[in-house]
Amino acid sequence: MPRPTARRTAPAEPPSSTGAGGEALEKDARACQYFLPYKLALASEVSRVVEEALEGLNELIAHGFLRGSLPDPDDPSKKVIDTLVESVCACASIRDDQTQMHVVRLLQTVVMSEPCFVHGHSLLFCVRTCFNIYLG
Repeated sequence: MPRPTARRTAPAEPPSSTGAGGEALEKDARACQYFLPYKLALASEVSRVVEEALEGLNELIAHGFLRGSLPDPDDPSKKVIDTLVESVCACASIRDDQTQMHVVRLLQTVVMSEPCFVHGHSLLFCVRTCFNIYLG
């Protein structure tokens, strides 16, 4: 009796990495439109609201829906990912253990996620925030 062979399927790619470059930019533009409510939630400094926003952003970035490669509409000299990092790092001042854990988890996702490119000042800000949480 022949043994059944296992079927191998290719792993699913994140939505932002499929198709042509123009399609990826269009998807990123649509995702960046939804960043403003998250930014406002992060600025609220209400622990539970901030935690929910951090969880939502973590999922969007981890699954490749939000790359943040486009210029920020409020400050065109920065990318959306840089504004996201600044907003998340500002939440580290909330002295709640769960909130700080969510901050560290999201910063890890942002730095390690392949479609997001965090460099320079934003990367230094991520490391500094994690270090300050560790010391705090």
